[in-house]
Amino acid sequence: MANTTYDVIIVGGGVAGLSAAIYTGGAKLSTMVFDTGKSQVTQVSKVMNYPGFAEGISGTDLIEQCRRQVSGLGVELINREITGVERKQDAFIVSAESEQFESRYLVLATNVNWKILESLGFELEVNPLVPSGKIRFAKGIGYNGETHIPNLYLAGLHTPIQSQAVIAAGQGANIGITIASRALENTYMWHDK
Repeated sequence: MANTTYDVIIVGGGVAGLSAAIYTGGAKLSTMVFDTGKSQVTQVSKVMNYPGFAEGISGTDLIEQCRRQVSGLGVELINREITGVERKQDAFIVSAESEQFESRYLVLATNVNWKILESLGFELEVNPLVPSGKIRFAKGIGYNGETHIPNLYLAGLHTPIQSQAVIAAGQGANIGITIASRALENTYMWHDK
């Protein structure tokens, strides 16, 4: 039995994972983000192509602003690496150190940590859109991040998207909106409420 239950657990606190959390948190779904502080965008000294930052923004500052935004929406951020994921009936059990956490929806957005994908049975291949060759994506997963496992979504470079922060953010937002719409059983719209 899990120690704590959430509507949504997101593994990975980069732009894709945090963008998903903005929407699930905005929809008042209890959301936990596991983040080890190793987002690839933090290695970028100046992101010059992110809307709203014409003069550029460091990757670290971009992530910090996203973290503040999701925290303000009640999203919990925890600095731990997960050690396992399993599906039990209609829930996911996420293990981290000696604790277990349960959720109805799970988003995997870790990019480099693709071993979890293997443990869930995904067939992986090297992402040809990332020059380093160290990123794997799950075959057969599209931009919407939906998988053959109900309520499990893959975000960021676990899918064959371009390695650009704004693209990952858009994909994460799309996944967050999809989850919110399904959980609320109504098309989720969030503008000036």
